[in-house]
Amino acid sequence: MDALLDGRVVAALVQVNVDALLREVVPGAVVTRVAASGKSFRYLDIPRSVLEQVNRNTGSPFIALEFAPNTLPKQPDRLQWFADIGTRAVHPDFPEDLAYEVTKAFLQVGPKAGQFVAIGKTWNKETMVRPFVEFPNKIHPGALRAFQEAGLWPPEKVLSAAKK
Repeated sequence: MDALLDGRVVAALVQVNVDALLREVVPGAVVTRVAASGKSFRYLDIPRSVLEQVNRNTGSPFIALEFAPNTLPKQPDRLQWFADIGTRAVHPDFPEDLAYEVTKAFLQVGPKAGQFVAIGKTWNKETMVRPFVEFPNKIHPGALRAFQEAGLWPPEKVLSAAKK
């Protein structure tokens, strides 16, 4: 961040936290600090076609995003961007009962976290299941049981219900 602000670099990859439906957008520290600095900057579009090519060529699970004007600080135009899938991962040999308990706790506490920390606003049920739309076989059996018991499986059902 300092290198960007003092001119040693001319571009930076920045973090913006979003929920699965883009209802909550929480700019990261670099975005907010650069915007507050008074320095001129601009966001660079990453078109969906480029992202799809990267995913095709590398197997990356990036998700195309589109932000309406003024979603982010000093963002007057529509912005095409991307998200990586934020998951918590464990080895397949991780005990099923522990994965179940940790997932169950996160499902209970996650949605309340937004009252205490900005990024917590993105920790809703849709965001928790979104990574498994493309990778349903990547979920740990213990986590799957917790999602099923909470009525959050399959992910497509959760996401489509939230969009209505």
